[in-house]
Amino acid sequence: MQKHKVTLTSEERKRLDELKKEISHELDALQSLGHDKKVQKNIDIISMIRHYIDMSDKVEDRRVRTHTFALQMLAIWVSAAIVLTSLYLDENVKINPIFFVASLSLFIGQILFCLYSAYIYEKQSGFRYAFLWPEAEGYGNRWKWFYYGSRSLQRISTETIRQSKTFDTTVEPYLESCKEFIGKYAAEDLPDEIVNNIQQLHLLRVHNYYKNKFFLQLTEIRKWSLYAMPVSIAIGVIIGLVAGG
Repeated sequence: MQKHKVTLTSEERKRLDELKKEISHELDALQSLGHDKKVQKNIDIISMIRHYIDMSDKVEDRRVRTHTFALQMLAIWVSAAIVLTSLYLDENVKINPIFFVASLSLFIGQILFCLYSAYIYEKQSGFRYAFLWPEAEGYGNRWKWFYYGSRSLQRISTETIRQSKTFDTTVEPYLESCKEFIGKYAAEDLPDEIVNNIQQLHLLRVHNYYKNKFFLQLTEIRKWSLYAMPVSIAIGVIIGLVAGG
């Protein structure tokens, strides 16, 4: 499933093993709780799982809207720059050179911010979350909460231009993952369920952390783009004065 690996020193490898042992110890302590406490905690965990899924969906929606706004503004600033330049080069239209340079400086500055925002958004979308690395794989997405928890399911081809027609990348992994899914549900008891759910809950907490940080990165770019407006205009005015003087 994973191709990338974290480069670990011998000391870091030792620490990784220690952390896994500590996690196992905590999970054992969780399983040692009485039946009634397990039931109640499992109900709470499932409720929190749904809560974090909802929170992540909402912040992701805000992130997408911020990206869409940046793309819309990019189109507006580029169009404005083209129109202004065309008018300035038109002999029948008189535009003050200082005004032209100041306006063009503003447009270029905002275009650069929009492009940077779009670039950061794409980098965020391809970001490799901590729980996807092989070293954390055993504590990543659990089998019943997300498709990453099923190796068979991930063999299904998702190519759209050249859609797969081979058995081993379509029907077979689908049916294999179905068999595994049913089998795990049949074999799962309360101790196993609470262990799976608590790990999935932690993953979703971390995922929500990432999404919030990503959203704040984009809003920070937008904030600095506003701060840059008067600076860009000032720079353009200075250039215009120097060039015209």
